[in-house]
Amino acid sequence: MTNHRVQSNEPARAELPHYQEILDNTDWASLETPSGTGELLPTALVRLLHADPRVRATAVVDALGQ
Repeated sequence: MTNHRVQSNEPARAELPHYQEILDNTDWASLETPSGTGELLPTALVRLLHADPRVRATAVVDALGQ
């Protein structure tokens, strides 16, 4: 039996942290958005996952200022 290892020039992919960890550990107030600071971004970003498309649509406006 021969073990072959495939060599790749691509770097190993790091696992992304859970989204809640990013939401909890980001200094949102230090970010600038079209409507001011990023203090309201965590709430808007969570609403992007909401089942109601109207809630998601307003979250896009709140998060992106569009």
